[in-house]
Amino acid sequence: MACLIRLACAVRSSAKPLAVVLVLGMLLVMICPGIAYGANIWKDISDAQWQDTYRVSAQDAHRVAQGYADGTFRPNQPVTRGQFAKMAVDGLGVQTVDPAKPTFPDVPRGSTFYSFVEGAHKAGIISGFTDGYFRPDTNLTRQQGYSILGKYLSGVELQATGVIKDGANTYSSLQAWYNGVGSANLNGYADANQIDTVHKPATAYLIHMGVVLGSPSGGLWYLSPQAQLNRAPAVAMILRTEAKVLELAKPSITALAPTGGPLAGGNTVGITGKGFVGVTAVKFGTVAATYTVDNGTHITAVAPPSTVAGTVTVSVTTQGGTSADTEADNYTYFVGPTITSVSPAIGSVNGGTMVLITGTNLANIATVTFGGVPATYMVSGPNQITAQSPPHPAGVVDIRVTTPGGANPNTEADDFTYVDAPTLLSVDPSTGLTSGGNNVVIRGTNFVGVSGVSFGGTAATFTVDSSTQITATAPAHAAGEAIVRVAAGGGTTGLSDPGAAYTYVAAPTITKIVLPAGPIDGGNVVNIVGNNLAAVNMVAFGDRTVAPTTATDTTVTVTVPALLGLPQDQSVSVTLYVPLGSVAFADAYQYLLPPVFRAVDPVVPVVGRPAGDEQVVLHGFHFFHAGEVIFGATSVTDLLVSADGRTITLRTPAHGEGKVNLTVKTPGGEITLPDGFEYVPPSI
Repeated sequence: MACLIRLACAVRSSAKPLAVVLVLGMLLVMICPGIAYGANIWKDISDAQWQDTYRVSAQDAHRVAQGYADGTFRPNQPVTRGQFAKMAVDGLGVQTVDPAKPTFPDVPRGSTFYSFVEGAHKAGIISGFTDGYFRPDTNLTRQQGYSILGKYLSGVELQATGVIKDGANTYSSLQAWYNGVGSANLNGYADANQIDTVHKPATAYLIHMGVVLGSPSGGLWYLSPQAQLNRAPAVAMILRTEAKVLELAKPSITALAPTGGPLAGGNTVGITGKGFVGVTAVKFGTVAATYTVDNGTHITAVAPPSTVAGTVTVSVTTQGGTSADTEADNYTYFVGPTITSVSPAIGSVNGGTMVLITGTNLANIATVTFGGVPATYMVSGPNQITAQSPPHPAGVVDIRVTTPGGANPNTEADDFTYVDAPTLLSVDPSTGLTSGGNNVVIRGTNFVGVSGVSFGGTAATFTVDSSTQITATAPAHAAGEAIVRVAAGGGTTGLSDPGAAYTYVAAPTITKIVLPAGPIDGGNVVNIVGNNLAAVNMVAFGDRTVAPTTATDTTVTVTVPALLGLPQDQSVSVTLYVPLGSVAFADAYQYLLPPVFRAVDPVVPVVGRPAGDEQVVLHGFHFFHAGEVIFGATSVTDLLVSADGRTITLRTPAHGEGKVNLTVKTPGGEITLPDGFEYVPPSI
C-alpha cells in the first residue's frame, strides 16, 4: 500500500537501525498487497543482503525499483539510462511530467520512460547528449551515475543553504568546492585517476556526503568509475542521495521581516532560513499563506488575515519536514493606528512645524509621513506623537502613521494644510501714538491660520478680515520705530518685509492749564502747558471742540467755548487732538457760574476802621476759585474760599472813611455789592 511505502520513506536513512527495518518489513508483509512476500521481497537478493551490502532496506529498494514479473530483481544487471531516470524520479520524490512535446526525439511521448525522463530532466537530474538525444537504452557507467546524483545533490545544498559547506569553509559552486577542498575526497581511492575530469567534482561530492562508499579489495578501496552501474548499486545510491536530500531540505527559519503586521494581513513577509527546497506549505499559526520560494534560503509570503491580535508561529513545510518553532519565527498581529486630531493642522511649506498627533495604537511606529514625505518624530505617549512637518508644496495633505498594524485610515482628522509664508505689504496708518489704542489695517498675503500680531514684539489684539487683510489695535509702546509682524500657519512675516515699519510718536501731555476754570459762557483764553503739543489741531472742553489759536511744542493757546448743557458748575475733560489720535485729560477744566452775594447779611461785619486789617467774611454762592476782592478801588488777593464756594474770608485793606463798593471776581465772572462796606472812624 502507498500508505506504508510512505511510512517506510519517513524513516529511510543510510544508517537505519536494523530493528526499525525489521518492523517495517513485517508490517509490509502483513498488509501491503501486490508483493510476493516470503522470507525476502525478491528471489535473487535477500532483504539482509540489501542491508548488509548496500546499507538500505529492501522495502526502500522496492519503492525505487519494483523488479521483474518473475519475482527477481537482477541486482547485477546493468542499469540503462531510461531505468535510472525512473529510479531517480521514484526514489527522490521528483514529480513526473507529461509535456505535449518531448525534450528528446528518442524518448517519444507514450514511451515507457517518457514521464520519468521528462520529470528528471526538468528537476535537473539528467540531461541528454550534445546531439540532442537521450539514448534511454544505453547502459550507465558508475562515474556517470556518480556525476548525475552528485550534481543534483550539490544543487539541492546550494538551493537549500546558498552555499556548499565543508567544515568552516563555504563555497558558491560545486566546482569552487572541488577546487578548494573537495578533490581531497578522491585521494583514498586507488582508481581515482580513472575518473573522467568532467565527473570528478560530482563524484568527490558524493563521497563527501557519504553517498558513495566504494569497494575494498586487497587492502585498497576502489570506485570502479568505468564499470557499468548495476541495478542494485544504482538503487542504493539513489536512496542514500534521497536521505541527504531530506536532511538538506529540513527547513529552518532564522528571521522574519517584518516580524509583525496588520490584522487584515495582505502584507508581504520575507522568511529567511535554509532548507526551502520542495516547499509544500507556509503557515501563520494554523492558517495557510500564499508564498513564493525565492531560493532555498528565502521565501516571500503574504500574511493571511487574523481575527485577533497576538503572536503566532510561522512555519515552512517541505519534503524534509516542518520547521521547528523558535523565537525567530514569531509573527505578531497588531491592531492598526488611528488619528483623532492634529495640532496645529496648518504649517509652512518650508516645514519645521511641530505637530502634536493624537490617536490610538500609536506604538511601534515605523514611519510618519506628511503627504507621503517622511517626517522626523518622537513618541510622546501611547496615544501621542510629536512630529516635525517636512517641506511640502502648498495644499492639504494626509498625515500617515505606519506601525506593524498598518497605516491609519484616511479621515479629515489627519488633514494638514501647507501654506506659503505670509508677507506684510503695508500698515495703515504707519504712525501712531505711544499710548496705542488706534486701529491699524495690515495688508499682505497668506494671512491663513493667524495666531498672533505684534508691534515691536508687543502683542496686539486683531481681527482677520481676509487672507490679505488684518485689522489690529496698536498696543502701547515706547516712541520710535516698531516692526509689525504677523504669525500665521505658513510662518511669521519677516523683519524686512516692505511696509512692516510702524512709528510710535510720543503723545501730548498737559503739565498745567493756566486759568483752569472759567465762565459757563466761555470766551476766556487759556494757555495749556505741556509737552509734544505742536501737532495739536483741535481742543475739546467736554463735548465742545474748538481750534487752538496757537500751538507750540510746549504751549497751546485756546479760547474756551461755552458750556454745553444746563448752566451749572461742572468739571470737564480736556482732549488734545493730533493727526495720530487724541489724548484726554479728565476733569482738567472747570466751568463756573458767576458769583452771587446772599440777600441777608452778605458781609459780616459791614463796618471797619480806616486802618484796615480786620477780618471780614463774605457770604454768597459760586465763590469757587475767587482770586480778587476789591474794596472801593483797593484790591485784596489773600483770600480763603470755603470748599463749598459759599464764603470768602479775608482781612480788610486800609481805606478812607466812608462807604465803598465790594466787588468779588472769580473765573466764572464778577459781582459788585454797592456800598457793601463802610469805613468808620474809631469811637472816642
